[in-house]
Amino acid sequence: MGVKSLWSILNPTGRKAEVAALGNKVVAVDASIWIVQFIKVMRNQDGSMQAGAHLKGMFHRLCKLLSLKVKPVIVFDGVMPALKRKTNEARRKLQSRSKGMITKLAEQLLRNKIKAHSLAVQDAKKEREAAARDDAENGKQKAPLDFSNPHNTSASNPPKSSGPSKPPHASSEAGP
Repeated sequence: MGVKSLWSILNPTGRKAEVAALGNKVVAVDASIWIVQFIKVMRNQDGSMQAGAHLKGMFHRLCKLLSLKVKPVIVFDGVMPALKRKTNEARRKLQSRSKGMITKLAEQLLRNKIKAHSLAVQDAKKEREAAARDDAENGKQKAPLDFSNPHNTSASNPPKSSGPSKPPHASSEAGP
């Protein structure tokens, strides 16, 4: 939950101690602080939270205390105080607003990318049409290919030779 200036309040009576020195003593532990620590610290390589981080962390820390003969009493907060509830609500609203802004930004980027691609396709189409018009005006119109005749002798579809072919460097005359 968090108490502002807790250590200044406890300072007159509090003293630092090693955990091992607490053996055979009963120690109260604030579960919420531990859980938040584990959730924030225990991360995967990609930065996402480890599944069950709070459970793994609690287990390991409790095992450590028990191995040192410390008797932990786990304290869970009751109802959240009004001040903390307001703070959490403000954080949630800010986070929600940020997520909304990120979503809108991503949508706008996607729309811009689609629009740029569409314009590029239109420009390419216009260039092809202009090139075809120029070719037609200059008499360079390409004859359509005729695939209905398998023996078509046009340059784009040369006839297939029935005999063995000679390499291009060989001459038709016999030796010297």
